[in-house]
Amino acid sequence: MAGRKADLIAGVASIVVALLFGFQGRELSLASKIFPLVLEVFLVLMGAVLILRGLRGSKEQQGGQEQIDYTRAWLVVLASLVYVAAINYIGFYVSSFVFLTLLSWFLNDRGRNLPSLGISTLFGLLVTGALYATFWLFLKVPTPQGLLF
Repeated sequence: MAGRKADLIAGVASIVVALLFGFQGRELSLASKIFPLVLEVFLVLMGAVLILRGLRGSKEQQGGQEQIDYTRAWLVVLASLVYVAAINYIGFYVSSFVFLTLLSWFLNDRGRNLPSLGISTLFGLLVTGALYATFWLFLKVPTPQGLLF
């Protein structure tokens, strides 16, 4: 039963994040919207799959006693909402770096210590660098700019 709830929460959160991204990107030109739109559609579809899976449930899920850490789940939802709101104020790349770094540091299983913060920072830099290379250098698509970048 707990796995079913987790699927429902993750599915709804995925759809909410996709809708928020769509709302934030409404001012982009059509050429700039194509890649984010594909990602938003993917998020909605995967959210729908999770919701259906949660509603149907599976026999494996019903037999096991899976514990859900609701604090972590709601923190991810809240962090995603703050991230989407921060994009216009501090910029896409800076907010993406901070979001990825802090969330991966919080969600890792090694504990919240300095070495794991270093690994999370490296992860945030690599993914943000890949986003920068993809959007700015390769696709030449403008991203929301804020006060910092």
